Amino acid sequence: MQLDGCAEVKGDVTSGEAVPKFGWEFGAAMGSWFKDRSFIGYALTVCFILGGSFAYVAGTPFVYEGIYGVSPQVFSVLFGVNGLFLHVLRR
Repeated sequence: MQLDGCAEVKGDVTSGEAVPKFGWEFGAAMGSWFKDRSFIGYALTVCFILGGSFAYVAGTPFVYEGIYGVSPQVFSVLFGVNGLFLHVLRR
């Protein structure tokens, strides 16, 4: 997989007339990326991890405060302790 050349700059950078070269070349490069099975596997893995992280951060207040009935102050402590616990487990 070759990523160089996707955003080449044409023109003189110092004079302010530099124009990024996005167009057919960039589209062709992206087309070759999406045909690569290993790239798709890695990209989907990252998408699911980031999606799960977003769902966790967005949904946790509703679960703690709405279902378990904790106050916003207790929620912030629980969220911080959980984040610290996840950080410690990562090491």
